[in-house]
Amino acid sequence: VKLVEISGAGTISANVTGLQGYALYTFAVQAVNAVGLGNASVPSANVRTLEVPPGAPEQPIIVELEQYAFRLNWTVPSFDGGSAIISFRISCSAAGAAFRVLVPESPVGVISLRLSGLVGNTVYQCRLAARNRLGLGAESTASDAAVTLAVPPYSPGQPVCSQIELYQLLLSWPAPQGDPGSELYGYKIYFRRTRHEAWEVLSNNTGSNTTSLLVANLSMYTTHFFAVSGLNAIGEGQQSDSSVVALTAAPGLPHPPALPSVANITPSILGLTWDEPNSGGTNITGYVVELVSGSGTAFSAVSITSERASNLSGLLGSTSYRLRVRANSTGGLSVPADAVQALTLPPVVPQPPLNALYSFLQPYRAQLSWEMPSDNGGRPVLRYEVSVRKANGVFKETVVLDYQVYNLELGQLLGGTAYDFRFSCCNVVGCSIGNTVSGISPAAVEAAAPGVPAVSNVAQHSVTLAWELPAHDGGSRIIGYAVLVEAGGAWMLANTTDDASNFTTVVGLDGNTEYRFRVRANTAAGSGLLSSSSGTIRTAKVPPFPVAAPGFLDVSQYSMRVSWETPANGGFDIVGYRIFLRSRGDSLWSIVCNDTQDSNTTWQTHDLSPGTTYEVSVAAINILGVGAQGQTASQQTPALDPSAPGRVRVLAAGRTWASLTWSAPVIGGSDVIEYEIAMQTRGAGNFSTIVDRSGSREPYFTVRDLSYDVSNSFKAKAISFGSESPWGPASSPNFTMTPTIAAADAGAAAATAARDAGLQPMQVTLIAGAAAAAAGFDNGMNAEQQSMAASTAARVAGAAAGMAIHEQLSSGAAAAGAAAAVASARVGGTQVHQTAAAGAASATAAASFNLSSSQQAALAGVAAQSAAILAGMTLSEQVSAAATAARVAGAAAGMSPQQQAVVAGAAAAEVAATAGMVASQQAAEAGAAAAQAAVDLRMTGSGQAATAGAAAAAAGHISGMTLHQQASAAAAAAASAGAGAGLTVDAQASAGAAAAGAAAALASAAARATNEQQATAAGAAAAMAAASFNMTTSQQAAFAGVAAQSAGNLSGMTLEEQLDAAGNAARTAGAIAGMTPRQQAAAVGAAVAEAAYTLGMGAHGQTIAAGAAAAQAAASLQMTASEQAAAAGAAAAAAAGNNLGMTLEQQASAAAAAAASAGAGAGLTVDAQA
Repeated sequence: VKLVEISGAGTISANVTGLQGYALYTFAVQAVNAVGLGNASVPSANVRTLEVPPGAPEQPIIVELEQYAFRLNWTVPSFDGGSAIISFRISCSAAGAAFRVLVPESPVGVISLRLSGLVGNTVYQCRLAARNRLGLGAESTASDAAVTLAVPPYSPGQPVCSQIELYQLLLSWPAPQGDPGSELYGYKIYFRRTRHEAWEVLSNNTGSNTTSLLVANLSMYTTHFFAVSGLNAIGEGQQSDSSVVALTAAPGLPHPPALPSVANITPSILGLTWDEPNSGGTNITGYVVELVSGSGTAFSAVSITSERASNLSGLLGSTSYRLRVRANSTGGLSVPADAVQALTLPPVVPQPPLNALYSFLQPYRAQLSWEMPSDNGGRPVLRYEVSVRKANGVFKETVVLDYQVYNLELGQLLGGTAYDFRFSCCNVVGCSIGNTVSGISPAAVEAAAPGVPAVSNVAQHSVTLAWELPAHDGGSRIIGYAVLVEAGGAWMLANTTDDASNFTTVVGLDGNTEYRFRVRANTAAGSGLLSSSSGTIRTAKVPPFPVAAPGFLDVSQYSMRVSWETPANGGFDIVGYRIFLRSRGDSLWSIVCNDTQDSNTTWQTHDLSPGTTYEVSVAAINILGVGAQGQTASQQTPALDPSAPGRVRVLAAGRTWASLTWSAPVIGGSDVIEYEIAMQTRGAGNFSTIVDRSGSREPYFTVRDLSYDVSNSFKAKAISFGSESPWGPASSPNFTMTPTIAAADAGAAAATAARDAGLQPMQVTLIAGAAAAAAGFDNGMNAEQQSMAASTAARVAGAAAGMAIHEQLSSGAAAAGAAAAVASARVGGTQVHQTAAAGAASATAAASFNLSSSQQAALAGVAAQSAAILAGMTLSEQVSAAATAARVAGAAAGMSPQQQAVVAGAAAAEVAATAGMVASQQAAEAGAAAAQAAVDLRMTGSGQAATAGAAAAAAGHISGMTLHQQASAAAAAAASAGAGAGLTVDAQASAGAAAAGAAAALASAAARATNEQQATAAGAAAAMAAASFNMTTSQQAAFAGVAAQSAGNLSGMTLEEQLDAAGNAARTAGAIAGMTPRQQAAAVGAAVAEAAYTLGMGAHGQTIAAGAAAAQAAASLQMTASEQAAAAGAAAAAAAGNNLGMTLEQQASAAAAAAASAGAGAGLTVDAQA
């Protein structure tokens, strides 16, 4: 009896819960009041609750243990929930893991079941729950733990293939997971070639638990799959999954192509095609075709191609060949593919030769060439045949050549003629058809020189000549020869022939005379080359040779003595002379002496007429007779004496000159040939002759080179042939002026007029100088005196116009230059001479004003440019003239060659600026002009480049360029000059970088930067220029260091400061160029070593400086202490080895010392330093 409910007051019903399912119950009710519990009611009838799921079974039992199964026994629960039990659900736990359902529903009525698919050697517990139609009941208590039996090994992991080669690979796999209960002692290996083949055993037992195996003796270029199972005392375990396919191939090599196909079979050609093989992970670059004939085994490569086809030519007809292909790639050459066999067709005649070419070496000679035929017909070529004809004519002159000959030179062709050349080749079957090419030979040229003439049949006036034919006729047939003869040093034409015969007779020669002969061929194209000269021969003896024109002695109005030179005697002594005489105008000669009967070479004439011109000739006589009449000479006998000229009058006079005139003599005036002039000074003393011969029969003359402001009188007398007149009356005294005063007066007057006209002061000075120079010229000044007069007048005019002193000096130099240019032009000087004169005069004037050498050069350049403009020169010619003048002036002022080149560049830049060029163009012109000046001064290529860079930078500074722009201009100019001087590309870039650094340093100094700032600017500019020339980062850093050290040296830094500047510049350049900290430290060490070398430090000092600088740089770059030491050692060793040529031991010692020192500075222990 159980109290199940206490209801509230007034209730007559209650819900009773917590009852058991499918159970019989009886209920009674008792009332309750304040006094207590009343009596129970009459019990109700029995009531059964509804059906429920079954109760929990009893603990199951595991029996009949196996490797992968056991039997589970259980009993039916005592409470079925009011409904029949229909099944049981079985859950098990393996190795302490969570329970999982193994059997969701057991068969009906079964209370024992074998559970399979378990894991061997594993602890299991099982529990179960009964099921009726209402559902699953509570689970039983878990069974006692039971262990399955030991098993073969579990399945290994999927095998992996690696180190794959042609015939082997390495197979590896993960070991099986789990404890099978028996120790693993080996593996069984399976393989197959495709996924669809059955597995074959590769190894029954590897004999160890090692999880890899080198599989050998595989088929090359074959796919393979592998699987693995483990072995223990229980047996073979489960097989692993299949490996990924593995293809045996040579690592890094392509696979061989498949069997090639044969097509295009001819008697000498087999065509092959093939498919592209597996590349083996490389890039296929081509193929090699190999061949062997007949039953041979030694294949040889016969074709290399990038295509997948090849025509093999030059084969033998009716011959069996085996052919195979290899693939070539970036990894190497593959093994050969399988060979294919093919048979060529029976042999035939070959194809014509290929690439038949001709070229005319000369109009008469052609060079022919050809190549082997594309198809020899299946048999070797035995010979080649070449034929020639005029266009559309008949082929002839066939030349047969050996099969190894592929060129031929043909001669005896005609120039300007169309020719056909036919080429054929022959084998044992026959000859090919011809391959014909055509061309027109060049126009004929002169024929070659004939052989040296041989002389025979020497007579008095003739010889016979014969010679060898010329080597060639120049492309035009010989139509004759010209014969030249030489006697006494002069060659002349003797005669010509009208046929091609190589002999002739030369007539018309002089007797007893030495001759030499030369011959040349004549063709329709003209005269050929002359032969060498024959030997000297002498013709037979003859009467004397003609006498040369005679001379005259002791000429008087009625007689004269004739004189002559002894002529060649013709081989016999001269025994006399015959004299011929006639008056000019007479056609007949008179023999005035038939035979002088001696060998004297003078003869006296008589009974001549005064004032008459006579002609005379002479003939010599020897035992063979009278020689030919000689050359004619004429002589006039003196006329009657003329009377005195008239009184001399002075028409005009300057400072050093006087123009005179007088009247001709009354008697004999027509016979006067010139005059003599005498002068008396200051009316005292005798008259002295100042003009011995006036050179003219005209009665006037200008006397020059007289003294200034001196009174002079003049008189004249007439000179006729053989006589002279008395002196004529003297002139009245006349005064002259000094040229200097005349020039000064002219300059002052011109300056006054210019000022009155309102012109600018500079215009006034130039006009004054021009007027003074003109007056100086009129008064006999030379060019230099005219320039100085112009300079003085310009300075005086400038002072009067209120110019500053330096303006007066500049205007004076400019005026001097202008005057010199005008003076040069006046005497016919070229444009170049005019500009040179202007520059030299301006520089001279500037030097006389005590101006500096730079100012002298600058003013010389300006003056030369002005002269060039006036002379009509082009802009480039103006630049050249100004630069040349400035250089010459600099040299005269004692400048060094480099200073001369720089001032030449400055002058060129000034011209460019005057012409309106931009700053970069001015710098470029300056650099080019300086480079040319350096060339003229014979400076080295590097000197030319450095000078060009300095000039360009200076021009850039003057034109307002920034520091960077100046450096860029200097670099460009230096590189350009280096290229012009023939420097290598690296040397050009080096010159450019050095120039950029120097320019930056100078520009920085001009901006009043500190010494350190100047060095930094130089290094940065040099590095930037080196980068623009695509130099390496190491070169950029090196040039930065060199430039910084040079700038530091120029600015007066100490040695230590220069070393620091070089190192800092190199490190900065390296950082900008993207160097690592270690590379930056190395660059610093190299730069400091170079600077130390430049500063004259010894080898030991250089290595110490390099190591210390590298260590310091490494420290500033926050490298570790050991890295600092390593950097120092590396820098010291580099300096020792690269720059000083130390031995290996010395390098090591230097590196050790530097590293230890740096380590000590970085705080390393003594052991760490060591």
